[in-house]
Amino acid sequence: MAGSALVAALVLFAGAMAPLGDDAGAKMIDRLLQIGLALIYTLSAFVVVDHILPEPEETQGGGFA
Repeated sequence: MAGSALVAALVLFAGAMAPLGDDAGAKMIDRLLQIGLALIYTLSAFVVVDHILPEPEETQGGGFA
């Protein structure tokens, strides 16, 4: 699991950490802002879907209905 996280971080931040540019810090902050906005968008989509399609209530007795 940690290997997958490191690969994902490398893919996401590789362009911001490239030694060819002088503004690597600005690129890193910009990339973190983009990831944060994507996270907010995804979490808000989950909230909307949960509100529109709530999970069914469980029946009492634990039997198969």
